[in-house]
Amino acid sequence: MVLNCAVCGSQFANKRCYFCESKICSSCISPADVTGGYTIKCVNCDRRMVNKISLLSVIRRNKIIIAILFGFWIFTVYPIPFLQMLGYNIPATAFHPILITTAIMIIPFIFMFIAWQRRGT
Repeated sequence: MVLNCAVCGSQFANKRCYFCESKICSSCISPADVTGGYTIKCVNCDRRMVNKISLLSVIRRNKIIIAILFGFWIFTVYPIPFLQMLGYNIPATAFHPILITTAIMIIPFIFMFIAWQRRGT
């Protein structure tokens, strides 16, 4: 399968721009990013001075991780229906430590999403 570069049209597109997600060849990488950093920026994004991606794009790129976290969150915040489905009868006051722990565990993930968004700069 031959992939054409989105910038110059050559058939050697072996890299992907971090910001616009288009396939680019090694000659269309922004000169400042050739040093081997984490992000690869194409010449078009460099001309437009794109330095970070939108929140919607971050959510779209990480939708599997967000779905797994949402599933764990639903299970920890509302475990009573799941446990009743399995046949356990546990009083609701036993879940207060679980709710507090869940609230504390969300904080690092918020910082992680902020760091992912700023990684391109």
